[in-house]
Parts: sequence; C-alpha cells; structure tokens
Amino acid sequence: MKSGFRLIFYGQLIVLIDLRIPGSLDLLADPIGYLITFWGMHNLHRQIVLFRGARWIALLAALLSIPEMLKPSAISPFGLPNERLDGWWQHAGVEALNGFVSLLLIYTLCEGVCRLAISQSQVRLTNRLRGAWKLYFVCRAAGLFLLPFSINFGADSFATLLIVLGIVALIGMIWILRSLLQAGNELKPVSTA
Repeated sequence: MKSGFRLIFYGQLIVLIDLRIPGSLDLLADPIGYLITFWGMHNLHRQIVLFRGARWIALLAALLSIPEMLKPSAISPFGLPNERLDGWWQHAGVEALNGFVSLLLIYTLCEGVCRLAISQSQVRLTNRLRGAWKLYFVCRAAGLFLLPFSINFGADSFATLLIVLGIVALIGMIWILRSLLQAGNELKPVSTA
C-alpha cells in the first residue's frame, strides 16, 4: 500500500509544480503526473473501492492536460501576458474543464483514503484529510467561479483575490499531499477475499 500512496504523492507533486522555460514546454508535464497518479490508484484499487472507477478520472485528466502542456506559456518571463495567446475565452474554458476534473480527482483521492481510514479507526487522519480537502476545494472552486468574470472585467480586477485564493489552495494541496504520505505509513492493507 505504501508504494501506491507514494506514486499518488509523486504524481500529484508533478502536477502541482509547473516548471516551464519561458515560452516553451512544461519540463514537469502534468500528463506524466496524472499517469503516475493513475498507476498509484490502480495499485490501491483493491484496497480502496472508490479508486476502481476514480482512477479513470486521473487518465482523463492526463488526456485533458496534453494541449496545455504543448501550448506556449501565457505568461512572459516578466510576469506579463504574452501577446501570442489568442482567445482568452478558449483558455478559460479549457482551464475550467481541467479545474473541474482536477477537483473531482482530488475529491475521490481524499474520500477514498478517508473511507479506508475510518474503517481502521484512524479518525485523526480522516479529519486532517477532510479539512485539507475543504480548504483546497473552497479556494479552487472560488477561483474557477471567478475565472469567467476576470475575462469580462479584466484580469487586473481580480488579481489580488485570485492570488490569495491560489496561495491558500496551494497550502491545502500541500496538506493533502502530506496526508497521503501519512496514510501510506499508517493504513494497513485490507484483506480481499
């Protein structure tokens, strides 16, 4: 079980880190992270029933993130929007779809681990993971909700709020990743007959 949780941890860490040379490909490509997450969920799907179907969400996320990986960066090396980015609305639509699939994936990861933790009386781990999920969800969902408005009113109108939401969502995701490593150490395999 520990190796499955580590795969999920490393896969989501790759997705979290955006290491991009300005104007070129992402060096830590999100599809690779999602495929590693898929493999970790596949390794655990006999232990965590929710992962049987949810692992396919990771595969869908990998497929949806391929175009984003190949697209030049929307931000220049100086933090200013590149003029080459055509159609903010197209970018926002793809971002919203990827965000929804990502939220669904993180929910199934957290809920699956929580169900296993509850069955093993690991209440502290369950509470920590659910708290992290709620923090991440509220901030990420609020950011996705505000995204269409930033198109109409200009990104500058919501910049501070979106940055704060992003930072708090990052804290929530780091909390989730830490809890996944803890789950790998504390949870015991369930006998499947």
